[in-house]
Amino acid sequence: MVWSHCSFRQAVTLVPHLFSMKISRFTSVPLQDVAPHLSKGSSVVLISSIAGYQPPASMAMYGVTKTALLGLTKALASEMAPDTRVNCIAPGFVPTHFADFLTRDEDRRKHLEERTLLGRLGTTEDMAAATAFLASDDASYITGETLIVAGGMPSRL
Repeated sequence: MVWSHCSFRQAVTLVPHLFSMKISRFTSVPLQDVAPHLSKGSSVVLISSIAGYQPPASMAMYGVTKTALLGLTKALASEMAPDTRVNCIAPGFVPTHFADFLTRDEDRRKHLEERTLLGRLGTTEDMAAATAFLASDDASYITGETLIVAGGMPSRL
């Protein structure tokens, strides 16, 4: 089944399975395994997406799981404080293999670039720099927050 083309009834049925896959299996469970080994002052950075703020209809299920990561960031920050900081980045569009279907068409890519204030798509280096900042001591007083790295693309709930 293609997630972006399912009915509301199908979506309601599939959401628990998707949450189980995306949230539990790839975020919560590994973090539970790692948490006892984190030292005081550690930092966890989750990766969400700008799609978590306004899930597009064509990627609704993906967007909803990314919205859940925004809330999970807040909950984990509260649970793991004061010893471990938990933050999140929400990347905008980055031309990667995963986003190829959005960026390979030149007209669609240009449209995405025009939606950013900086007039370009992000790079993996942009995302790495934001993640490194949140993991660093320079962000030692930041926890429970999501840093939007999307070139100024509109991004509020």
